[in-house]
Amino acid sequence: MSVRVVHGANEGRFAAEGQTVGCVAHMLREVFNVPADASALVNGKEVTKSHMLADGDTLEFVRTFGQKGGIHDYWSENELTEFFGEDEVEQMKSGGMKLTNRPVLSADEVMSWGKWLRDRQHDPSLTISVRVDIKNAAITVSGKTFDIDQQMAAVVQCLIEARGHRCTTKEMRKEYPQYILDERLDLTINRTLRPHRSGIGKFIKSDKHGFRLDVSKCE
Repeated sequence: MSVRVVHGANEGRFAAEGQTVGCVAHMLREVFNVPADASALVNGKEVTKSHMLADGDTLEFVRTFGQKGGIHDYWSENELTEFFGEDEVEQMKSGGMKLTNRPVLSADEVMSWGKWLRDRQHDPSLTISVRVDIKNAAITVSGKTFDIDQQMAAVVQCLIEARGHRCTTKEMRKEYPQYILDERLDLTINRTLRPHRSGIGKFIKSDKHGFRLDVSKCE
């Protein structure tokens, strides 16, 4: 009976079933050099420190990517290795991250690959920065600004604020009643927002439960 614990190149099996993730992190902090702010994955899924471990689980600690320490615009392979660790960067490469001899990854891309380390279902190619100015009817996507009508700008803002969760048209109208007035908003989104020249449409997903914005970084 044991739990497999992994952090970077460190790996071992411990009798940790019935203990919390936080307890194991504290126990192995010095031995495995586990950062205090590390995210925890159990069997590939991110969990909280209060998660109870079971026999046969695999617990992996991954360093959290945050804003502390000065995040610059482009990252070299050496900088990535220093931040995430050599083993983690090799995992990113195996997952499809491409590097050359010059700094080629933007800060957005680094954040997206950091998320991929914690959640392998995440697609690092879906990495854009989105900012909306409803009053001035403008949308900025990956540094480029485009005109957009206020109603659609308000829709995008609702999707940004939902942070990847579904948002219904009813919720959108309730949030921005001064801008969103269309009773057939779902049709308008499909007809005008999806083909918008900013390219935002390809990141909008929908089903019978509503709409969501499938991007890794929104502002």
